[in-house]
Amino acid sequence: MYSLAHSDILEYFYAKTGIHFEEKKDVVAHKINSFYKARNFNDTESFFAALKKDDSLWQEFVNLLTVNETYFFRETKQVDMLISMAKGLKSFDILCAPSSSGEEPYTILMSLAEAGLLGKVNKLVGIDINSDVIEKAKKGIYSKRSLHRTPANVVSKYFIENHEHNFEIVNEIKKYVDFRVLNIFDSSIKSLGQFDFVFSRNMIIYFDKESRYEAEKALFGFMKESGILFLGHADIVQNSFNLKKSVVEGIVYYKKE
Repeated sequence: MYSLAHSDILEYFYAKTGIHFEEKKDVVAHKINSFYKARNFNDTESFFAALKKDDSLWQEFVNLLTVNETYFFRETKQVDMLISMAKGLKSFDILCAPSSSGEEPYTILMSLAEAGLLGKVNKLVGIDINSDVIEKAKKGIYSKRSLHRTPANVVSKYFIENHEHNFEIVNEIKKYVDFRVLNIFDSSIKSLGQFDFVFSRNMIIYFDKESRYEAEKALFGFMKESGILFLGHADIVQNSFNLKKSVVEGIVYYKKE
């Protein structure tokens, strides 16, 4: 059951990541208990003390609580909008924050390739706080389930099926992506530079008002002048930095002016 000790751990988690768990606290408590017992801690107190000192243990814990399932060619209308905008540019940079296990960045690149625009991509950076999903993204190997929305002609062109019937992204696409384990609240995030297009879908939804402000500040900082920001449909923004909101054929995006 959820206890005061669990509350302390999750308050610490919130302070470090901006993510809070208002719902399903008993489910989260069960995950915490299973996690620390599997690592031979006697109780939540000793586990919490170690968590604050051990970077490796902390990363494992972050990975436990930030797993999100995704798939290729999910909510592609924003990708179509990106393609339409990119046609008028000589070159451009893209950021996916978070990138999860790579399905979104690779979907963007395959879509750009199909539109004949892949050669205009300077770089695509994908960041996520979860090191497990970043490792998966770097490998670029996926089950058939992840491809259930992917057109057959795209699968045949950009994936290689292995003997285990999993599918690996071809190097022609892989080489454009730089995947990194990063937290958008870390000061080192500024070293990434700025981008023409920023995708941050289904991240802000997990933040409270204070963390949302800091996340929006970071996203604003990632955008070049006239940069474009795409958010998830469920993401609630305060728009504290006066980005211009536009809606075109039901597609919402924000522009830096």
